[in-house]
Amino acid sequence: MKTNYAELHSLRGIAALIVVSTHFLIILPQFYSGVTLHSGWLSVLLKYTPFHFLLGGHGSVVLFFALSGFVLAQAFLGGKKVSYGTYLIRRVLRIMPAYWIAILAACALASIVPGYSDARLSDWYRGVANQPLPTLDVVLGHLLLIGQFDTERVNPVVWSLVHEMRISIIFPFLAMFAARRPPKFVLLVTALAVPLSIALQFLSASFGATLEYVPVFMFGILLAMHLPACSAWFLAKSGLFRIGSAVAAFLLIYYVRTNEATPMWISSILEYFQGAAATLLMLVAISSARTGRVLKHSVARFFGDISYSLYLWHVPVLIATIKLLGASSLPLAVVMLIGLSLAVLVSLLSFRLIERPFMALGKALTSKRSKLVVSST
Repeated sequence: MKTNYAELHSLRGIAALIVVSTHFLIILPQFYSGVTLHSGWLSVLLKYTPFHFLLGGHGSVVLFFALSGFVLAQAFLGGKKVSYGTYLIRRVLRIMPAYWIAILAACALASIVPGYSDARLSDWYRGVANQPLPTLDVVLGHLLLIGQFDTERVNPVVWSLVHEMRISIIFPFLAMFAARRPPKFVLLVTALAVPLSIALQFLSASFGATLEYVPVFMFGILLAMHLPACSAWFLAKSGLFRIGSAVAAFLLIYYVRTNEATPMWISSILEYFQGAAATLLMLVAISSARTGRVLKHSVARFFGDISYSLYLWHVPVLIATIKLLGASSLPLAVVMLIGLSLAVLVSLLSFRLIERPFMALGKALTSKRSKLVVSST
């Protein structure tokens, strides 16, 4: 059974680039505070045309969660024997070392690089760049990752990794449930998680949000476990249906969004449907030969390789670059391009020097473990 999908690897890289573009754009006041028809042609172009997806970073995070559900489920397909210890060791070594180093580096940059701001920069930039120096309890909260702490203090992308790691801990049990129950029943239970997550958020916003994203992981799990049937169903549809459904899914993920004024229950329901739309995009990527050829391009594969490190490093590197070069004679656009180039370079180094060695270590440490804990049929 095929378990390595280059198309999805590249899709993750493209999603990471959209997160990067979102943070780069909202450094500018017109994108963070609101674009008007008098904001300049480029701002209007990005705000009011199909290029608006470049501001859809949150939709990419939903896609990340669905991709994680699909990819992690591969370990439990085809009667494979996987111990919980094996799974957890590999998962921790996949996520945490690169994360720890990036967080400690972000703390160091915040402490060493002097602050800088001017009228060209948004309130979002000032909020990230001018945070108080992280205290010991803030640093420890970030290093532990799965507890409740201020995820905005060091690196604003950390919030999603909290949910990723919490759900990763219980993932084998989600996979076991999906493997042993009919898909319709799993979907019903998954839907019931939405009102439960809304209720839980009144008690704990952080853990309620984690439950909110469990259905998105479940969609990825279900696609992995029933991929042949799903792909056959999709390919049997007309070309117009396939194109229309892919466009609709993309629009739902990247063009429909909430803000701070949106009621919590609406946001929770929207993310449920965005999770389903993300899963449909994954199905398109796998099933469409034409889409697959595009996604297998070497550039797309490269950004798939560095996607996790790019997600971790792009904000700290960009903020530090602006702090160091913002007062220079260089135009802000040039400073930001330098920041982007440095973020890609640092991410490549992180992938090669941290991610890959620790993934290899995880495999080496668990190569002899074979106790059956979860297996799908």
